[in-house]
Amino acid sequence: MRQVILILMLFLANVCYSQIDIPGLYVNPSCDSIRFDLRADSTYTNYDCELCVDPCTKEIGRYSIKGDRIILTPNDSTKKSTKLFYIKNSPTDNKPLSPWRNGNIAPIFESETVLPKNITWRLSDYEALQLGYTKRRGYYDNDTIQFNTEVTSRYTKTINRYYRSGKIKSIEYYYFDKHLGDKKTGNWYFYNENGLVDKIEIYKRNKLKRIKNALTQRLSNNVDLVICNYSILFLHNRPDFLDYQNSTFVQGTDHTIKKRFDLKKIGDRLLFNSKKLGVSLSVHDIIRREIKKGACTGLYFYTIHSPGRLS
Repeated sequence: MRQVILILMLFLANVCYSQIDIPGLYVNPSCDSIRFDLRADSTYTNYDCELCVDPCTKEIGRYSIKGDRIILTPNDSTKKSTKLFYIKNSPTDNKPLSPWRNGNIAPIFESETVLPKNITWRLSDYEALQLGYTKRRGYYDNDTIQFNTEVTSRYTKTINRYYRSGKIKSIEYYYFDKHLGDKKTGNWYFYNENGLVDKIEIYKRNKLKRIKNALTQRLSNNVDLVICNYSILFLHNRPDFLDYQNSTFVQGTDHTIKKRFDLKKIGDRLLFNSKKLGVSLSVHDIIRREIKKGACTGLYFYTIHSPGRLS
C-alpha cells in the first residue's frame, strides 16, 4: 500500500506544474501567425491565419490546468474544448531542432482508433502530441510581461526581460546553432529598476569575454561586483587661453590676481580646460543653462572674464 501511495505521489510531482510557468505567448515554429496567448488571469486567445500573415483572432475563452494538460474552453459554447500538453520533461530537449522542447506546449491529437506504439510522443493508446509551439513571451502573475523574444533573423534572436513593474531588466542576444541550440553573443545590457545600465556583458561564441563599466573588488575570500555608473571627463589638450596683457599678476611672479581670457584663443569651444585656470572645466553659457534646467544640485558656476566678457 505504501509503495502504491509513493508511486502516485511521484507521478503527481512530475505532472503538476505551477500556474506561473505556463502563462505566455506560444507560437507555431512554421508560422508566426498561428499562436496561443495564455494570460495570467486564465484567459486565452487562439490566433490563426491561413495565409501566415498578420495574426487573425480565432477564438477567446478561459483555460484550466490539470496536471500536464491545459484545457481551453471557448466563450462560444458551440465550439469544443481544446487540449494542450505542457512539455516539462522532454527526452528530446537536448536536440535543438526538436518540436518538443521543455517549456513549450503542443496540441493533443485524439484518435478514434488505437495509435501505433512507435509514434513519437504517443501519450496513450488514443492520444499523441502534434508539433510543439515555442514560448516567445512569459507573464508574471500580475499579467505584466516577464520576457519577450523577438526573432530578428533565421539564426538570431533578442530576448528582453522585464521587472514586475514593467521596466526593462535586461537585453540578451543569441545566435542559433542547429547542433548546439541557442548560444550567447554580442553585448548584453543589464538595468536596475531605475532604468540605468548596471553592467554590460560581452559574449563571443557563447563565452563571456568582458564586463564593461563594472569594478570587481575582492573582500575577504569573496568577490563582489561593484557597479560604477559614473565617468570622468578628462581633456588631454589643455591650451593656455590666458590674456597676459589684461590679467593682473603678483609682482615678480606668474600667480594671477585677476584672470582675463582671450576670446580669440577660445574660439568656438563650448567646453574647455586650461592649465592656467586652476579649476576642472570651463563651460559656455549654453551648457550652463542646460545644466541649470536639469535642476542639478551641488554645482556652482563662477563667471570668468575677458575684455569682452565670457560667462
